[in-house]
Order: sequence, then structure tokens, then C-alpha cells
Amino acid sequence: MSVEDDHDAVHSPDNCTHTCRRTWDQVSAFRHRLAFSVSFPEHVHEENQIMWITQGSAMISSAMGSWMVAPGNAIWMPADTVHTMAMAAPAEFHSVYLMPEVGLRESRWAFSHTFEMDDLLAALIGRLELRTLSDVQRGRCVDVLVDVLDESAISSGTVPLPRDERAATVAAAILSDPADRRELRFWADELSISTKTLARAFRSETSLTFSAWRTRARLSASLTLLASGVSVEQAAREVGYLTTSAFIAAFRAQIGINPGAYARRSRAAAAPPME
Repeated sequence: MSVEDDHDAVHSPDNCTHTCRRTWDQVSAFRHRLAFSVSFPEHVHEENQIMWITQGSAMISSAMGSWMVAPGNAIWMPADTVHTMAMAAPAEFHSVYLMPEVGLRESRWAFSHTFEMDDLLAALIGRLELRTLSDVQRGRCVDVLVDVLDESAISSGTVPLPRDERAATVAAAILSDPADRRELRFWADELSISTKTLARAFRSETSLTFSAWRTRARLSASLTLLASGVSVEQAAREVGYLTTSAFIAAFRAQIGINPGAYARRSRAAAAPPME
């Protein structure tokens, strides 16, 4: 399988990581487009991995946690970490594999976590995906990538997923229908547990209150809608906001920009890189 084939194909984890030729001995970068849904069972990479979502969303889980990663966000998976991944088509994501000797200074890189993509990081990854770079050019690009990654912000647009079976049941229902307006006491009654018990499960498993988690889930769902071309008004309705102004205010507070600006940036990021 050639490197060029990797852009538009879906591979098993073993093929994706090991049989595609590396673009450099320390770093490989590929863009993947999914025409159909895919689910990778538990697998592991010898490299550190950056997975950046530009279309669709990914469900990723490891012993370090579980996340729903939305467009515009990326996840860091340290080398030798067993994890699973599932994506629903149509989707597009970028994978960067860095050998462990490509050192990052911040201690957070020893753990799985999500972080925000900005224009500079996106440009650097797009450049690393080019097959025309010399080893010297690629090395300089990686040096800059390491510096920029160390300065990147932890993502607020990604949804941590609870593992407690009761909280996970509620989370799955809300993720499937972000507009569901049932409050925690109703979910607790349905599960025959106390509201305090369910609230405690969300807090301990996600570090968020139920209300904050639901807001995060709604806004995360809106990222996928906006990136696909849905209007701000329609996105607000589909994720459960009664008014567009309330949605815009929540979006700005959580994501840091207006939803319209986010939509334009996401569509630009999903465009094919210039050769």
C-alpha cells in the first residue's frame, strides 16, 4: 500500500500504523477520509499519536479516560497506550505519529488528553502531510510543531464520557438526542437511584456537573452540525437551545468564538492542503 493511497482509504489499526510507509523516520502524517463508519477494537501504537478531527466526531477510550472528540479538536494518545476508536461516516481526520524520541517538555504529554487546534498547528500538520518535503525541511517543521504543541490549550469542546454504568446510560441518551431537556432528577427516577448519587457519578467520572456536562455535549454536537454547513439558527434548535442568542452566548463562553466564525474556520480546515 502506498502512502498516497492512505489519504482516501480506511485501514485496520495494524495497517494504518505499521504497513504504510513512514514519511520520515521520526514522524508520519496522514489524512484519512471515511466513506463508511468504522470501529477499531483495542489496539496500540509504538508511536505517540495526534488525532485531529476535521469532519464528524470520534469516540475514543483508553484506561486514561473516554472522550467524544468533535471537529476542531485533537486528542493525544501516548505510545503503548491501549485504546479503541469509533467514527461515524462521513468523516475526516488527520493522524500524526511521533516516535517517543521526539520529546515534548510538558508533563501532560505522558497522559491522554484533548487539546485545541489553531491555525498554526493545522498548517504545520498539513505541511507534514506533504510528500515533497526534504528530511531537513521536515525536521525544521517538527521542531516548530513541538514548540507549538507545548503551548497549545486544553480543549473545552471535547466531551469526557462517564464510565459509571448509570451515568453512561444518561450520557448515551443525551449524545443521541442533545435536545433532550429532562433534568437529572427525572433520569435518577428512571434509573431508580437518588439524584445525589447520579450527580456524584457525573462529577467523579467527568469532573463536570450534570448541567455543565450536558452543555458541553450540546455544544460538541453543534460543532459537527456547523462544520457540515448547518446554519447557526438550525444548530441551536437541534441541540436544544430555545433561542439562538442563548446558544451563541453559551458557544462563545465555551469555545471562545462565535459559532458562525467556527463554521467558517472548520470548513477551511477541512479543505485539501495545497501541494
